Formats: sequence, C-alpha cells, structure tokens
Amino acid sequence: MDILIVNDYGILVNNIQKLLNEIYTYNCYTFVAHGKKESIGMMNNNTNLIIADYSLPDSSGYDFVNYVRHRNNNIKDTPIILISLDDNEDKLKEVCNKYDNVEYLLKPLNIEDLKNALISLNLL
Repeated sequence: MDILIVNDYGILVNNIQKLLNEIYTYNCYTFVAHGKKESIGMMNNNTNLIIADYSLPDSSGYDFVNYVRHRNNNIKDTPIILISLDDNEDKLKEVCNKYDNVEYLLKPLNIEDLKNALISLNLL
C-alpha cells in the first residue's frame, strides 16, 4: 500500500508512520510531502491513500481535497484522511459531507481511530 502523508510537522509524520506500520505490518510504503505544492508531484495512480493535515502551510484542508477531487486522472478518487485539532471539527465535517471517500481524525492520533477511518474507507 502506497500512502502519501502531507504534513509539515515531523513528529506527527513519525507518529502516523508508526501507527500505519502497526496496522499494515507489511507492504506499507509512506511518502512525505510538506505541503500541497510538494505533494502534487508525488501523487500518482499508485497512491492508495492520502493522509493530510487540515492546516497545511500553503493550503487549507478544504482547498487540498478540492484540488485532489478535481484532478483529471485516477488520483481524484483516492481516499483521503484529514487530520486536525478539534477546533476545526466543523470544517472537517463540512469537507467530509461534501466529498466522497474523505474521513477525518482529531489530534492526538490513536490507532483505534485510524483503524476505524481505514475501515470506513474500505482500506482495512
């Protein structure tokens, strides 16, 4: 499974990778981008999941999802998990209601919430 993590905070990226490695004990490859612009060149038809921070340095989570969903290739249907603090929960729900195949998690992350999001996206 190829997973693109879009986040500019190294400690959170490490935490996400650790949780993913506990869930997917083999064949889990993560690629890290620090913002929307950097992630654009990393998205491809082999990307099975995108995990992105809602507050990227160069984009909001809403703009990021909107960008991915309006691409003209297979990446537009890739499942997305947005991550944020609870003060953005209403915005996260709005994005999830507007777009298919999008889930959200609140910080701090834990393995059960991540598993539930992956199950909801039919990835587990």
